[in-house]
Amino acid sequence: MFGPVTIIGHQVIGETLAFALVSGDNTFTVPQGATACWIQGPVNGSATLTLRTNQNQLDVGLPINGLGLPTIYPFPSSQPSTMTINASADQTAPLTVIFI
Repeated sequence: MFGPVTIIGHQVIGETLAFALVSGDNTFTVPQGATACWIQGPVNGSATLTLRTNQNQLDVGLPINGLGLPTIYPFPSSQPSTMTINASADQTAPLTVIFI
């Protein structure tokens, strides 16, 4: 067991996205000044999810939890401008992304 974990941003971002995933790439913009994000997979999801950014679009992607458990993704020192969640299947419950 470890924690608690604290991530401190340099400004208040206050942006939350919630959307249903379609099969394939789902790309969205990262707000300027964000230092990390909390990604909450769809509750009772059934798809395999991977994460990429505009900085590594040719990568296979980082596997993230698609079953409703959170993933915390701290950004590298050079903040990405977009993120892409690839889903292996359509999902009806929303994926939630909270920017820090």
